[in-house]
Amino acid sequence: MRDAALDLRAHKVRSVLAALGLFIAILSLVAVTTIGTVVREVFVAQDEQMNGRLWTMATTLDYGLITEARLTEVTKELDRQVSATGGHYALQMERPGEAAPILGDFAGESESLRIVLATVDLNLVRRMPVLGGTWLPAGEAVFPDGVVLNDVASRQLGGSVGSRLRIRLSGNLLPYDRPVIGVVADGRREPRIYQSLRSALHFNPSITSHSGQGPELLVHYPGASQAMIREKMRDIDDALAAQDQGADPQLTSSLADFLISLERTQRLISVVAAVTLFVAVVGLLNIGLATLRERTRELSLRRAIGATRKRVLGLVLTTTLTLSTLAAALAIGIAYIGVTWYVPRVLDPASAIDQPGFPWQAAVYGFIAAVAAGLSGGLVPAIAAARVDMIRVLRE
Repeated sequence: MRDAALDLRAHKVRSVLAALGLFIAILSLVAVTTIGTVVREVFVAQDEQMNGRLWTMATTLDYGLITEARLTEVTKELDRQVSATGGHYALQMERPGEAAPILGDFAGESESLRIVLATVDLNLVRRMPVLGGTWLPAGEAVFPDGVVLNDVASRQLGGSVGSRLRIRLSGNLLPYDRPVIGVVADGRREPRIYQSLRSALHFNPSITSHSGQGPELLVHYPGASQAMIREKMRDIDDALAAQDQGADPQLTSSLADFLISLERTQRLISVVAAVTLFVAVVGLLNIGLATLRERTRELSLRRAIGATRKRVLGLVLTTTLTLSTLAAALAIGIAYIGVTWYVPRVLDPASAIDQPGFPWQAAVYGFIAAVAAGLSGGLVPAIAAARVDMIRVLRE
């Protein structure tokens, strides 16, 4: 190792050129995996914010008249069929309305917006990061009650956590005041207020009668197939629907074809990165053989003063392996810093994009490939160096 270190220092330019190809190849291999993950996450996060997590299915059932008592019956059945079997569900219905901030004893200027009446599991079915405060309280307690704003409504109404709003639903003449308990990023560009469906029914039993239909049912099973979710929703329909019309569950996401296309593209780019790595190995072999012709006299002198064939072979092979290992370690180190330090700083918290984890599998493959490159690129020159005809060279 000491001789290999001295050898690398004695031929700095050659060492840098030999390592550069490997460095670029390994860095590109890790970068391809990371960029592919980030690109996928960008589109998935945006879709999951607005429509539901992959994969979520939605349908509207005929529950009959939705009252607080009927909602209790529905949620008990959904708990039994969905939550108890590892899934998540949510009921939601949107209503037009308006809201105004309460300033002292008076309400400010009203803003038109959408009011989403939902069960508390909505943030488990849709990816909606909480930017401040909390989501609707577990258990859907009707008192003390509060509302959650999306980031757009928070900016327009000045509704920070702890402030109060005067809300009026379309079709309901009486406004009601509610505290703001949280702000979420839901991916929408228009203002929205989220309120507990149970609480809304408790304080105003007729609040759903103006909508014309019952709440939409969203069901998500982590890792489940679409067919499984569809079958589960049909079982729920049989148990809950007031009239047997047959549920028609539909996927809330349209990303299926895009994700397949993205995966194919990533595989093609990975092939390009692999070719780059192969070119780096060939370059390392070429530099090793070219250097051997220049070092014939040096290696012969080493043999003349006592170096064995085994020691010469070890010197050349160790030098190449050290070079490839250092190049791999440097490339993986830079990639790790970029993924774990730089990428989180450019992600917008309101985008709901999860921080990508470091692709350790790609890094390990790259490191193994670098060691293999060092072996394959150094073994042939090492064997040739060990077989140098010392007598002939010394005569020359």
